[in-house]
Amino acid sequence: MELTEIISRIETQVPGAVIEARPLGRANLLSVWLEKQSIYQVAELLVVDKDTRLDWLEFIGCMEIDKALLLTYFIRSMTSGHRLALRVSLPIETVGQKSEAIVRAWSVTHAWPMALAFEQELSELFGIYFDHPLSRPEDRKIVRRILPENWVGYPFRKSYVFPMEVHDIPHHRPSGRTSPDEFGVII
Repeated sequence: MELTEIISRIETQVPGAVIEARPLGRANLLSVWLEKQSIYQVAELLVVDKDTRLDWLEFIGCMEIDKALLLTYFIRSMTSGHRLALRVSLPIETVGQKSEAIVRAWSVTHAWPMALAFEQELSELFGIYFDHPLSRPEDRKIVRRILPENWVGYPFRKSYVFPMEVHDIPHHRPSGRTSPDEFGVII
């Protein structure tokens, strides 16, 4: 099955899911932009469908662009070798001057169990709560596994301000420094 057929199958099975499909940068990889609410169904379709069988999640990348978090799911088929990148944009709600609100996205662990580790990391560092149909409203919080339990904020967001000290250990970043240090690193 060709990648264009896979996109056609997504559009047929999950109407309105595909926003656009185009090459990802200079790579020989097709990028499919999806509506954020459709990732759950599309993931299930791509794994279960015997013709597509995109059964391996390689990585979930995240980056912040223009007050939105962009999730990119890099997937492949272990049988056919097809590769695909699924992309979803999640708007960040701003509270006052900071964007500390938790962003919600659908979990894909039902389709790719290996997504659990990626989702846990993205939860803590970017403030994304990965929801699933069986989650209860009182469970919708981010569980800390990397950062200390009392950590405030999401360190990979652009609006994050580093604390002056953590656990009585002072933290200092020189401000405005653009010349290299003795190791050639620009801080």
